[in-house]
Amino acid sequence: MPFLRSLNLFVELYRATFRQLFSFFVWWPLLLFAAGSVLALLGLTNYLNPALYAIYNPFLQMMGSVSVALGIGADVSVQFSHYPAHFRLLPGQFEWVKLPVALLFEGIAIALTARGFARRYVASGRGAGTSASDEKRLPELNLSSWLRIAGIWLFIYLLISVVAYTLPHVFDTWLHGSPRRGQIFDLGLFTLTSGLIAPFVYAFPLFGTGVSPGADAPGFIEALKMSVRLFGRRPLMSLLLVLLPSFLFTYPLTWAVSPSAGFATKLQPELMVYLLVALIVGNMLVNFLYSGAATRLILEETR
Repeated sequence: MPFLRSLNLFVELYRATFRQLFSFFVWWPLLLFAAGSVLALLGLTNYLNPALYAIYNPFLQMMGSVSVALGIGADVSVQFSHYPAHFRLLPGQFEWVKLPVALLFEGIAIALTARGFARRYVASGRGAGTSASDEKRLPELNLSSWLRIAGIWLFIYLLISVVAYTLPHVFDTWLHGSPRRGQIFDLGLFTLTSGLIAPFVYAFPLFGTGVSPGADAPGFIEALKMSVRLFGRRPLMSLLLVLLPSFLFTYPLTWAVSPSAGFATKLQPELMVYLLVALIVGNMLVNFLYSGAATRLILEETR
């Protein structure tokens, strides 16, 4: 039965991924990205330190002005310098600070992780048609690849951001004055924005697998097209690859740092820092799981 075959494949994808759970050879790109994100967060938490203030404050003021100009938020850079508003506003300000870090390094970290997975799968003979000679076909990731990967990351980010900022305004009247509706809406929005990643879930791993015909690594458009084609072959599988780890490792923490949870006001405000560190670790786990499963599926579908 097709459903049982899909279920067996889904289980096998994650089983193959979990076999690499303790392999630093696979983990190191995501660990470096997570470490850089934590350092950026700790710097932001202590940004009133004169040495850090000169770096962070101009950037936060600029992004606050951008938020006002685009109509997506208020300039809270002044409030951010006061306790306890500093910790209440920390998640939103960290999103701005993390943006250039993620743009430059998250996509390439996922691609390098996929390359590590591909080497392990090829070396062990896993994946249809793999052989030891296939390891030589794994592409080198150079500056050109890095720029294409950053472009794909920006495309996905903008797509998700448009949806995430537009829908709350569309449903503003329905949501007004109803915390329960707000919680249901937040859950639906998280599901939708996470699901939007599914058609492009293979784009970054494609740069690490060497399956692009006639090139060391796919081009910007080629990677997106190949990812959408793979999604079209297995849409439900692709959605599960994204949604399952997202709901396990990031949704509870995303909710915890949201204003609706109110942790920064109901509990000790400094707790927000630890929640954001946990969210960084959760994102790292999500990227690890989907990189491994997507890489294995790419090899199964294209070799």
